[in-house]
Amino acid sequence: MKWRNQHREKAGVRKWSNTGLFFAVLILPAILSGSVHAQAVNVEIQGVAASDPGKKDQNVAPSLGRFKDVLKDTVFGTFKDAGSAKVKPATGGKDSATIAGYGVDVALIKTWGKKAKVEVTIKHGGKPIGQPISTALTQGEPIMISQLGAKDAPTILIFTYRE
Repeated sequence: MKWRNQHREKAGVRKWSNTGLFFAVLILPAILSGSVHAQAVNVEIQGVAASDPGKKDQNVAPSLGRFKDVLKDTVFGTFKDAGSAKVKPATGGKDSATIAGYGVDVALIKTWGKKAKVEVTIKHGGKPIGQPISTALTQGEPIMISQLGAKDAPTILIFTYRE
């Protein structure tokens, strides 16, 4: 037996240890199957009807209060609730919603920690408007993805990755 091991070492062949065999047979498939498992995330989409460009004092509807920080960076003065929806895409899949007459497809590319990379396709009349938008969402932090419609009275879409 000793000769056989020495011969293998000279030839560059190593004998599998019990630990290596255990890892290859039991642990590795478990790790790989976990990475294939599709994880779904909750994404809230909020529609905001904006108007009054250039108005200095912003008037934000009470239902949009948690989005004030996002809306303050726009040039508009009045913001009304245009509806909201929740989608739950799984990794490699997509989910859809309709907000203020626009179709919104959210595809989940991947998740890591408290972040999710998504690809958003906005449709009007069933047809995509422009190219899909790829962005990273951070859990609990709303982000404005798009302004749609009239230049001086658009619909703003805000996305939030929820737990």
